Amino acid sequence: MIRVLALCALCFALPAMAAEKLTVVCNASVQFAPLFYAKQSGLFAARGLDVSVQMIGLNSNIPPLLVSGSAQLGGTTSTVLLQGVDAGLDLVAVAGAGVADATTHDAALLVRPSLALASPADLAGRTIGVPGIGAVLDVLFRNWLIQHQVDPARVHFVETDLAQQMEALRGGSVDGVIGNNPSMQRIISAGDGRIYAWFTEALPATIPMVVYAATRDWVAAHSPALAAFRAANAEAISHVLAHPEDGRAAMGAFVKMSPEVLKDVTMPPLQADVRAVQMQVAFDMMQRQDMLHTKLDMMKLVAP
Repeated sequence: MIRVLALCALCFALPAMAAEKLTVVCNASVQFAPLFYAKQSGLFAARGLDVSVQMIGLNSNIPPLLVSGSAQLGGTTSTVLLQGVDAGLDLVAVAGAGVADATTHDAALLVRPSLALASPADLAGRTIGVPGIGAVLDVLFRNWLIQHQVDPARVHFVETDLAQQMEALRGGSVDGVIGNNPSMQRIISAGDGRIYAWFTEALPATIPMVVYAATRDWVAAHSPALAAFRAANAEAISHVLAHPEDGRAAMGAFVKMSPEVLKDVTMPPLQADVRAVQMQVAFDMMQRQDMLHTKLDMMKLVAP
């Protein structure tokens, strides 16, 4: 009994194990509603993680932040991850978030209300804002243009982050933007843009819209933290799919949007894991657009 009491006293005397700090960067997309919910509801803290969520404008800036160590995990689009690996960055996909197929309607081409377009061919010569050249919305829109016999080279693309899209349309610096929720709903509610096309309808199969990525070295050195993040992410995805109002509320707190704007935002298809066969769809699409220069093995790109 004395020995047991002594051990108990020792346990209470030891300092509590510090939570592992993780910085996760992402943009203001509905795809990350589970991340916002997991942070807000304490799912990360319950698993010993001290997660800091930082918002970033252009998705293409995320891979350099991972390589520099400024962030440990990046919620990046599947296509930006592929571009980074193609350029020689040793990054891997570690967890899933939003996916899309031809039936998904949470990303669209929005144009100025006064812009008259008789057909997709009328987009030639127009200026379209995209949240990162090579980001998944950019790639999917170019795929839609090709499906409609419009050469993407005839469209002028400019990088316009999601938070600036409404102002760009209102000011007339762009003719249209490639947006997704919640920024898409914000633009529509304000009357600054209208949906012209659901470009995801041209998708040949399911594609990961966004994934969480990390450097291969970080994954090898932090397997318990990665397992904890994956578990919290999976629980958060299950919850917001069953209770989308909680996902909207958490997202509103992070992206500073009112409940009135967010009430019509639906949760996109969400998937906690990353599947190599779906990444291959993104890879093949980018190859057809001459965006990649090396042959990548999707099985090696997804961390076990």
